[in-house]
Amino acid sequence: MQIQSLLQNDSLNIELHHKESQSRDLYILINHSAISLMQQQSKAEWIGLGDECTRMFMARIKQRKAMTSIFHIRDLNDQRVEGFEAVSMVMTRYYKELLGKSDHHITCVDPLVIEAGPSLTIEQQLQLCKPFEDTAIKNVLFSIPNHKSTGLYGFNSGFYKVCWEDIGPLVCSAINEFFSGGHLPNFFGQTKLFSLPKVINPNKAQDFRPISCCNVIYKCITKLMCNIFKEVLPHIIDTR
Repeated sequence: MQIQSLLQNDSLNIELHHKESQSRDLYILINHSAISLMQQQSKAEWIGLGDECTRMFMARIKQRKAMTSIFHIRDLNDQRVEGFEAVSMVMTRYYKELLGKSDHHITCVDPLVIEAGPSLTIEQQLQLCKPFEDTAIKNVLFSIPNHKSTGLYGFNSGFYKVCWEDIGPLVCSAINEFFSGGHLPNFFGQTKLFSLPKVINPNKAQDFRPISCCNVIYKCITKLMCNIFKEVLPHIIDTR
C-alpha cells in the first residue's frame, strides 16, 4: 500500500512499478498459503472430530438430507403431491409405465434368419467360450476408478486393489464360475438406485435421471463381456 501511494505521485517511476509488482506477487503467495493452511487444519479437525455426535455433525447431516431429499413433486396429472411416500409412489409409477409391461409370449429363434447373415467362425466361438485368465480379470478390476460409487455392500474398487493379494484368487474364481456355469447369485446383481436431477429445480419425475450403483464384481463381469464382444461384433454387424 505504501508503494502504491508513492506510485500515485510518481506514476512513471519504473523502479516503483517493479517493487509494486514484486510486493503484490508476494502478498498473493502469502495469502494463498494462509488459506491453504486453514483448509488443511479444518480438514484435519473434521477428520478427527467430524464423525463425533456433536451438534455441528448432526446439523450437517440434517442439512445434507434436506438438500438431497425430494419432499414434493408433480404427478402425471400435473397435481402436486407431498410426502416421501407419495413421491416414491409417483416415481415408481412413472418408471413402471416407462418400462412397460412384461411380455410372457416368447417365440423361438428362427435358425434360418441367423444363417442368412454373417456368423462367427469356430475359432471365434471357441475364443468366446475360453475362460478368462487371472491377469485379465485383475487388469479389468484395476481399471475401475476408486471414486466410483459402491454397491449395496459398500466396498469400492479401491478396497479390492489394496486387498488383492488376499482376495484376488477368490474374486477370479467367482467370476470364472459365472462364465462357466452361467449362474449369477442374486446379491451380485443387486444395485442402489439414485435419481439425479437433470434441471436446476426439478418438480416432475421426468426431470430426474436414474442411475444404478452396481457392485465391483458385477462391473468386472460386464467389462469382461464388453471386451470380448468388441473383438467379434465387427465381424457379424454390417456397419455400412
